[in-house]
Amino acid sequence: MENEREEDDMRGIFGVAFILAVLILVACDEPVEPTETSKEDTVVETEDVEQDRDEEKAEEKKPSIEEETEQTTNIEQEVQGELEVFYFDVGQADSTLLRYDFEGETYKILIDAGDWQSSDVTHYLKELNVEAIDLVIGTHIHADHIGQMDEVIENFNVDEVWMTGNEGSSETYEQAITAIETSDVNYHEPRAGEEYEVGSLEVEVVHPGVLTGNYNDDSISTHMTYGDVSFLFTGDAEEHGESAMLEGGYDLSADVLKLGHHGSNSSTSHNFLEAVDPQVAIYSAGANNSYEPSTRRSRRTRFEPKYRFVWN
Repeated sequence: MENEREEDDMRGIFGVAFILAVLILVACDEPVEPTETSKEDTVVETEDVEQDRDEEKAEEKKPSIEEETEQTTNIEQEVQGELEVFYFDVGQADSTLLRYDFEGETYKILIDAGDWQSSDVTHYLKELNVEAIDLVIGTHIHADHIGQMDEVIENFNVDEVWMTGNEGSSETYEQAITAIETSDVNYHEPRAGEEYEVGSLEVEVVHPGVLTGNYNDDSISTHMTYGDVSFLFTGDAEEHGESAMLEGGYDLSADVLKLGHHGSNSSTSHNFLEAVDPQVAIYSAGANNSYEPSTRRSRRTRFEPKYRFVWN
């Protein structure tokens, strides 16, 4: 029934003063001609007045501690709130949900939609009481990344879908395209250098610049920033795609890296990992999968049905 499957050797490893200038103009009907002494006194007095006024203005410009705190709080409120990132346990596939609040609204971004042989992504979303999704990103058209995209579009109110623009012949691809075309969703094929603000989340597209026809290496890769925490998602981009990101001069540094190609040894090159310098690295792979492991650990961390990270 299906599909284009990657056969690469796999391995797992896993943030005015409004200056009130009061100009007092004193007009005298009969101006007094000052003596030499009174001129000096006037100069001194004028200097004193100007100094007093400068000090008063400086005080007006300097906000109180309460005002400074309020200004800082207002800035922080732009990203204040809880950011939840769910790395769904979808086996040898990929799917991640970001959920956060901004100005009274809840935003949701879904990156990839799991494998075509399951409905687990739809199940997880319903379990989380998701009804609408602002953005669905299909990093590339392999069936373990857009496998349930048609179900997601049919079951949830999706505002926009991103895909690479590569075309395929698989049934999974055809079903995803049909769901997009027969719905009211917006559709976009992003390219490197594009930047967006989705609520309080900053999204920068760092790949691809142009399509090569290699589905993995053409994966939509995004650098996302929420306050002081940043994420990098690269789909199944391999070393060639990673090199293009490095050559593009983008700031790839991120606190959390979603390892490329399920942790495969085709991805996450040494130079790329150095540039990202993550604190946390995450991958999604099937239990007891037949691909070559990339780590010497004797045990592999098993995700709960939803592996959840929270940032405040």
